[in-house]
Amino acid sequence: RRDRFNPSILTDPHTRRSDEGQKAQPTTDGWISVILGGGTVHMSGYFFRALPEDAKQGTRLKDVKGHTAIDWAVPYEDIAKYYPIVEDELGVSGVQGGKLAALHEHAMSERADTELTKLGIPIMRTPRAILTEARPDEDRQSCAYRLTCASYGCPNDARGSMLVTYLRRGEKTGKLTIRTETLATKIEREGDKATGVRLKSLKDGTEETVKAGLVVVAASAIESARLLLLSGEGFNPNGNVGKNLWFSLYVDVNGWFPKAKFPEVMSGSPFIHRTINYGGVLDAQQKTELGLDRTGTLDLLWQHDNPIHRAERVATENGLFWGSTLKKKMKVAFLEGRTMLCEGFGESLSHPGAYIDLDPDTKDQHGLPVARITHWHHPRDQQVAAALGKTGTQALQSMGAEDVRVRVRVGETVILQGGTCRFGDEAKNSVTTPDGNVHGLKNVYVTDGGSIPSSGTSPGTETIIANALRISERILRSRGALPIVGP
Repeated sequence: RRDRFNPSILTDPHTRRSDEGQKAQPTTDGWISVILGGGTVHMSGYFFRALPEDAKQGTRLKDVKGHTAIDWAVPYEDIAKYYPIVEDELGVSGVQGGKLAALHEHAMSERADTELTKLGIPIMRTPRAILTEARPDEDRQSCAYRLTCASYGCPNDARGSMLVTYLRRGEKTGKLTIRTETLATKIEREGDKATGVRLKSLKDGTEETVKAGLVVVAASAIESARLLLLSGEGFNPNGNVGKNLWFSLYVDVNGWFPKAKFPEVMSGSPFIHRTINYGGVLDAQQKTELGLDRTGTLDLLWQHDNPIHRAERVATENGLFWGSTLKKKMKVAFLEGRTMLCEGFGESLSHPGAYIDLDPDTKDQHGLPVARITHWHHPRDQQVAAALGKTGTQALQSMGAEDVRVRVRVGETVILQGGTCRFGDEAKNSVTTPDGNVHGLKNVYVTDGGSIPSSGTSPGTETIIANALRISERILRSRGALPIVGP
């Protein structure tokens, strides 16, 4: 699945530790994808708009101790106005009032609607960056409803990846040059301007410097921070690069639907296509009981249909099984029912113990220091995760699932990452200006998740793209390619 899109832990690891007293160990955590188009090529395609409250994390949680959260340094509306553009250009289906009809849904979706509505738990269709109508002019077909969707490339190009949208459009202009199998090792500068980027070919090992009048860094929150740190003096304003790391908080609740009671689970659309409690909204009583102002968003989906993945889970999750016992358990898992997941994506907090730096002891195959991840969860994360686990358990039990259990009580979605180059008004607590420009450098910008200060209460892919469009437009206006409008 996803690992095949990432480099080997033997040649290009990250390292990770949970506190500064530990020696960081090699890991694949933090890699999103090193293929052209990045993680969007094999994403699930959950496209949620951030909510106004997401932009005010610092203010909302000013009384919570031990975190480094700040408010967005731009008005929420300045990013939100790009959401309809993103949804139209990538092709997001299932958006209320949007241009594309929703994906076909599994029969269990109706059951989810009925039972969760009885409980008073908000439920809605999941917006997905998957076409339900072909776009011949873009060489994209509509969804074919294959069982292995997320974690795989889309043979129809129905998924709205960067590869089949912006990169393909850019290539058609004849003005875009794409270099694959190439590693950026350093940004070079003179004074307060970058002059070029040092590149190494992974095909033959040759190196060259490509001259540049402007450099945009968008290699993921972890690898963008690493590149800036590798670039040396002048690229780490006030020592803030890599600090304030956040991962989307993750909780995973599983429930078993036996075929004998629910024969419909064995066929139909691969998509349940339902989102629970979008935005982690809590009523007054819940806020008092939980000691939280909001939690996170949950999605209903079937366990991934990759047979090897399913077999591995059967063999290892509730003990270690082999031989005839494993065969019997696999027969049940594959033929006698289906496992439904309720995945929670919660708001997490950045804090002084969550950051990226260069590992002094571990280098990659090119002799460069790798990114070292230091991360542990803020105490509030534990509260949010517990609340998500409870809601997910209620949801699956109300639908009639058996053997409902919280498989991941408090974790993180390491592919949903940010904060390491966050934008802010002041260089003392941020890396980039509100327009994405690295403090102290006139022509270096960061446009990936690293620039987003807060995790939000749902997957932030759409917000990352919307913010990148906002920064791109500002760059064009500053260079006279577009007229100056507004502040």
